[in-house]
Amino acid sequence: MSALAWADEVATETAAAADAAAAEAAPAAQEAAKQPGLFSNPIIMMLILLAAMYFLMIAPQRKQKKQREQMMAALKEGDRIMTQSGVYGTIKKIKEESVRLQIDDQTKTTIEITKNAVAMVVKPEEEKPAEK
Repeated sequence: MSALAWADEVATETAAAADAAAAEAAPAAQEAAKQPGLFSNPIIMMLILLAAMYFLMIAPQRKQKKQREQMMAALKEGDRIMTQSGVYGTIKKIKEESVRLQIDDQTKTTIEITKNAVAMVVKPEEEKPAEK
């Protein structure tokens, strides 16, 4: 056998061995490609989405509601408040569901509003001076 024939035979055997190895490795690679990732599972994605919604929407609303309830519970006669519609007044009487507000000091004009209409308690330094 000549050196050229021997080299050709070795090359053919090497190529056949490489093809066999590739054929064995191909199913393993396909199996690895078939395994789903963490984010391809719809249940996990739904849970992640719900957690994000809770932390971005629901938690701040609950905090704001708690602060409003604390403000309502702390209302007392003599507090200066602003209503949702922008009317300033001083609380003269607090009832179960409403508040009696004095909106004019000179004429002693009072109005009765629901507690839900109270927007905030105004501190003296927060009030804007009346325009002349």
